[in-house]
Amino acid sequence: NAIIQAALYGVSIEGAILYCPTMPCIICSKMLINSRIQEIVYREGYPDQFAADMLAEAGIPIRRLPSAGEKHGGVGRSAPPSRAEDRT
Repeated sequence: NAIIQAALYGVSIEGAILYCPTMPCIICSKMLINSRIQEIVYREGYPDQFAADMLAEAGIPIRRLPSAGEKHGGVGRSAPPSRAEDRT
């Protein structure tokens, strides 16, 4: 677990963005809140809604990336698509 390894070696993850394959479980969510992580980006959901609720209450944004088979506008775009009213 990256959170435990960082703590073991004295590396602060405060302000970091966590990229992980699944939404963190409740135990990891508690550790992430205490470590003051800035944001969580994940690909697949986790069956425990309580973890997501707890992270939201702590003010930690969670963002789900589309799965490989899902249509999306492109992960990692530097800017959102322009709107017609923005071109004036």
